[in-house]
Amino acid sequence: MAGAGRAFWKMTGSGNDFVFFDARGSGDAADALENTADISAICAPHLGVGADGVVFIAESDEAQFAIRYYNADGTRASLCGNASLCAAQSAVRLGLVAREQTFHFMSDAGRIAAAIDAQGVASVRLAPVTALEAAASEGLAPREQRIGYAVVGVPHLVVLVADVAAMDVAGRGRILRYGVTRAPAGANVNFVSVGATPGSWRIRTYERGVEAETFACGTGAVATAACLQAWDLAPRGDAVQLLTASGKTLIVRLPEAPDDGYSELSGEGRVVFDGVLDSLR
Repeated sequence: MAGAGRAFWKMTGSGNDFVFFDARGSGDAADALENTADISAICAPHLGVGADGVVFIAESDEAQFAIRYYNADGTRASLCGNASLCAAQSAVRLGLVAREQTFHFMSDAGRIAAAIDAQGVASVRLAPVTALEAAASEGLAPREQRIGYAVVGVPHLVVLVADVAAMDVAGRGRILRYGVTRAPAGANVNFVSVGATPGSWRIRTYERGVEAETFACGTGAVATAACLQAWDLAPRGDAVQLLTASGKTLIVRLPEAPDDGYSELSGEGRVVFDGVLDSLR
């Protein structure tokens, strides 16, 4: 396998897990591991490192660094919120930036501002939510109350339900993800219900590219917050707290008016372990 003996580090962002590689020094050239077979092998549970995606840290002429993100199935994605939080933490770890400073990195979705506060919590500023639909065209199934849609670098459906714990996220998510109304690219699918404390919400996500439920989704949290505000269920301008399936909370801050500015996502970005690839196949 290309890349045998290659160092990596494993990170988690509220249960979304990623394998990171330092690809600086390769310029604009793709890393040897940037191919479907190797990405899929690395992300494979039980047989590989196991992850929801792979991130390559690269050099950039437009910011302190750049990232290239791949889903577990080897497809390249323009943005991943939790991977962005982990990338911000990685930049501090690599000595590219310091805590308590605002810095920038490039993604396929554009330039992203980020910071790590004094407590070590990462925040990223994502591009404004676009293509917001408070009433999406998908038909409701039993126990579903509303369906919205939003693009946060990548497309998301948001389904309001009475209780996310009772939902068949994998089954229903697969149906909605491949729904003809979102063909051919499809969409991620987020299910949301009221949380245990005032102002909090619970969220579960089916992610395209992983083709399964994941423990968290950063861009899905932003899309969900946007739909909740469009439905007048969350006050505009207030932080929206979303408890993920991992038990970790993602915090989303949206502008008071949808077109006023950027979205901010805050949450965990934690190194789990360092490793070296040997043989995956």
